[in-house]
Amino acid sequence: MTEPVPGQTPEPAVADDATATPTDGPEPAAANPQELFGSLSLAAIEADIDRLMSDKMSELDGMLAGLEDLVQRLEGEITNLEPPPDEADTPKG
Repeated sequence: MTEPVPGQTPEPAVADDATATPTDGPEPAAANPQELFGSLSLAAIEADIDRLMSDKMSELDGMLAGLEDLVQRLEGEITNLEPPPDEADTPKG
């Protein structure tokens, strides 16, 4: 390889050369699952699941309360729109 000359721009590297991986280099060792997941405990996983389920149940409770309010409002509007029932014992005339 030649030394760069002052005032001259160096030639750009070819993309294949820049991204090529050495074929004679050592292969990376396979990851040990115990090392990857060793810090996780069943108790921590269960706590995370319980927390997520609690959050989702709170969301569902809020949605259910909103639906109950909507049903009550709609029932009230329907009741106001219905004509009063005719009483059978009142004479018509």
